[in-house]
Amino acid sequence: MKNKNELHVSTNLNKVINNLTNLSETIKKGQLIAEKISSLKFDDINKLLQNRNNIINTNLSINKTAFLTPHLDIGGSGEAIIYKISKNKLTIIDLDIDRKIDSKRVEMHRMDARNLKFEDNKFLTITSFYTLMYVCCNDILRIFHECYRVLQNGGVFKIWDVNIDQIPSGFTNVSLDISCGNKVYHAEYSSNAIQEIRDQEFYRTLLEDSGFKDVNINTQNNCIIIEAYKGTTLDLGYSRLD
Repeated sequence: MKNKNELHVSTNLNKVINNLTNLSETIKKGQLIAEKISSLKFDDINKLLQNRNNIINTNLSINKTAFLTPHLDIGGSGEAIIYKISKNKLTIIDLDIDRKIDSKRVEMHRMDARNLKFEDNKFLTITSFYTLMYVCCNDILRIFHECYRVLQNGGVFKIWDVNIDQIPSGFTNVSLDISCGNKVYHAEYSSNAIQEIRDQEFYRTLLEDSGFKDVNINTQNNCIIIEAYKGTTLDLGYSRLD
């Protein structure tokens, strides 16, 4: 989940960086500027400014998808990419509800993914779209355990996140374009939670330690894409998602 001690700029990273540069003295005085940075330490802001040219540019192509329901989306209240590319009803949880999605097919809850307030075996699909980059390693394991618990046997946990093959020196910044049919969605993310290499081996180890046995991982333009199944797809008689 997105931590308030980390920077999450989901609308315009460059605009926020410019604001930080112009108003650094204001930050030193403890006043609020830009969005969602009030709890960020000034040293962390300097690191962001130093790394402003270190942006991972990513292009993704995703089909409009009918996810199997019930469907839980973790941390999807900001850019709401999963909502935009999905056709079905879904439940969205987040620590901070950035905005209310005015749709009858969306149910939103303020909730910590490390402690999901759902019964066991509730969902057939769980998704996480660029949420884990805001989560430290130990908390990712806790989230995976909870996802495994609330996922039905044969259900799928689908993840899109940044592929990191070198330990970051500061903030990890992502500029993302998502093509879906005839639409293109743009999103920008920045976080200092990643303190280790996060590659296929990293995610596979944590998922398997959480109980997932059938884990499929691919990369696409700096993005790691994962499908992790609870049990096997034969349990429910359907094939893997496209």
